[in-house]
Amino acid sequence: MALGDGIRRNIAQVDPAERALFRDAILELHKRYYPGTKTDSPPGGVSWWFKQDEIHQATHVHGGPEFLPWHREIVNRFEELLRQINPQLSLHYWDYKDDPRNIPNGNIGGGNVGTVHLFGASFMGSPGVGAAGDPLLTAGFYDPDAGTAGHPPDRDATGNSVDPPSVITRTLGPLAAGASPSPYITAAQENALFTLPNTSFGPGLSSNDNGDPAFVAIVPNYFRTRLEDMHNLSHVYFGNVSPHDAFRDPWVFLLHSNVDRLYAKWQTDPAHPERLDPATVYGSESNLDVNVNFFGLVSLQNMTHNVEPWSTGHGEFADIRPWESTHENQGFPHDYHHISVVAPPCYDTNQSSFRIDEVENPFNAATNRYQVFFNDVPEEETTWRAATIRVYACADTTFRVKPGTEPAAPFGIAVNQATAVQGTHPHLFQDIRIWFQFTAGPVGSVGASGHDDGPVNTIIICDETGQEFQFELRAHSIHRETVAVQMVLDHRAAWRTLPAPAD
Repeated sequence: MALGDGIRRNIAQVDPAERALFRDAILELHKRYYPGTKTDSPPGGVSWWFKQDEIHQATHVHGGPEFLPWHREIVNRFEELLRQINPQLSLHYWDYKDDPRNIPNGNIGGGNVGTVHLFGASFMGSPGVGAAGDPLLTAGFYDPDAGTAGHPPDRDATGNSVDPPSVITRTLGPLAAGASPSPYITAAQENALFTLPNTSFGPGLSSNDNGDPAFVAIVPNYFRTRLEDMHNLSHVYFGNVSPHDAFRDPWVFLLHSNVDRLYAKWQTDPAHPERLDPATVYGSESNLDVNVNFFGLVSLQNMTHNVEPWSTGHGEFADIRPWESTHENQGFPHDYHHISVVAPPCYDTNQSSFRIDEVENPFNAATNRYQVFFNDVPEEETTWRAATIRVYACADTTFRVKPGTEPAAPFGIAVNQATAVQGTHPHLFQDIRIWFQFTAGPVGSVGASGHDDGPVNTIIICDETGQEFQFELRAHSIHRETVAVQMVLDHRAAWRTLPAPAD
């Protein structure tokens, strides 16, 4: 596990020194500010940390198809802020299968394994009933005396995002005080998320359709509603607060990074490449109006809506002053089909997933192979075409022609190996290409109607996974046209007389 490799991991499994850097970066967010003043409308001068609660309160999306991609956007942008403070950091996650008060197989440093406690003053504050305490209290993430003399106003009274809240609440949720530490879910319950179309997957966890009329009709809905239900109960495990106020607590980012991890694992299932395609990831919900009633908050969700408040600053519940890093702009209009929202970040549980570019390599259903087609190649000419594979992977991934399947003449291999390098595009895909060549026959060998070669079968294999991709090479040669070039001198050109040289 390398610090700075861009992979999001179980926070209990990273080195304690990295957890400390992660904590320090979060605390630093409250020492940096966006432009403007408190009296601006909407307010300016908000700390990078308080901006997170402002974003969530302006538009928090729950209970429908926008839930997963909206929360992916907020955690991705939070990670970008952390990396502005320390470029080596990633937004790791709390694995729901761990009780964060007592993780027996955690990383305690020096290559040793032992009990890790993610709460306490050295990391995320108190896990008990009451306020979060240090380090968040001393850092000013909340002020118990807010609204009294000598202290700033209470945000819940002013509604101003510059002001602190009076508390960050922690509870034991469904656990009784003093109960033995217990993980929130089991491995079996997590695995059941990916089993469709079962609508019940464990004690206390069931399908959460929220009155969505498309629940039965739309396959992806089974996954997203169950994951959202798991998310809902994870919130009350240590912080039984209103969903409207949840992002006042840094713990929520570890919680939501895990939601996104499970979403990314579902997306990168090699059996479902459509889940990585912006046009198909949402199934029949790609452009469907879904009426949502989330605890009395009624809204209409559609994946063609702008992702707010990052698009225009106009939120469902409030407007927000547009921002970007330390300067302001007019937002970045985009909907839920934008690749930055669809492409899964790198988690340590992602499955490597690959797609063939069917624009460059159309699929031949008759042979069950993808085609590399050399079209209209003149006699004696050599040209090149590629087999293109779109790679979603979080480690270096190498592809090559499988030994024993090298194409014979008139085909050949121009570039036999290509590697997708991890970290180049940590949240997006990479296209790799294996290049083949074809040389058409000699002059006079191709008739007026042309000549076809192939299909010649070949296989590209992934070194890391052993996955094989079946291709066929086809070519169409054409008769070389006769051309001629003739140079003509025009004797009528006017000759210029140069002046005589000076004495």
